[in-house]
Amino acid sequence: LLSARGQETRLSMAVRQFCWSIVWLLLMAARAYEFTDENWLAETTDKQIMVLFSSSTREYSGKPCDDCEELEAVFADLRRYWQGQDKSWAVVGTVDCSGAGAGLCQVMKISPANFRFGWGGPRALKQGGLTGWTGRRLQLPGGMEVMKKWLDASFLPYLKPGESLEGRADTGYKPNDPTTGYTQYIPKDSPEGLQHKEMADRRAKAQEEARRAQEKKLVMRPFNCDVFTRQYCSPEDESIIDKWSKASLQELQAERKK
Repeated sequence: LLSARGQETRLSMAVRQFCWSIVWLLLMAARAYEFTDENWLAETTDKQIMVLFSSSTREYSGKPCDDCEELEAVFADLRRYWQGQDKSWAVVGTVDCSGAGAGLCQVMKISPANFRFGWGGPRALKQGGLTGWTGRRLQLPGGMEVMKKWLDASFLPYLKPGESLEGRADTGYKPNDPTTGYTQYIPKDSPEGLQHKEMADRRAKAQEEARRAQEKKLVMRPFNCDVFTRQYCSPEDESIIDKWSKASLQELQAERKK
């Protein structure tokens, strides 16, 4: 009887160990990093790619990667979705910036966690070689659906290497919306940095023009006082005059006299 119980116990332990082994293998598979320094050219050349740059150590350059673990888990679903289709002209995968893909991250000057897309191969091996994803964050509600639709509409078999992959589908991007994009440091002199600066300058100019137009509308009305000495000016007039320089007031008064 004791011998039978001992055998049953050993069998139970063996089954338990086997189950844990399966779980471990599944976890390792979920955390597999497809692209490395060694296979990058073979796996991505002349292909349309969507890549998650992550870190197996959950840190990079001494800084923690708070999003890495969560994004890897979500990205695994996207990867399975894409691999389940017969679309060999495009690949979806991950790079470990703290492991076998460290060289790729250094050459591209990318810090995890970061989504990038574009054309793979040697053309991507430079700063700004891939485009940063600015659409809806993948881990937020609706993010996965947006990304899947974008991939299906943007990664197409007839595109030639170097052709733009943008503009064919909605990314879920909304200006000044914290639910879109993935923040990382972008050098000011990089192509992306210059593009971001140009866009920021345009927004700032438009905002300034709108502000001046509104104030001009106020200040163009007749004043019942001397705008320079402020004699007989009402408190309302003075508050408007305070916002304008002497040169601006002279310009506006000249316009009013026309």
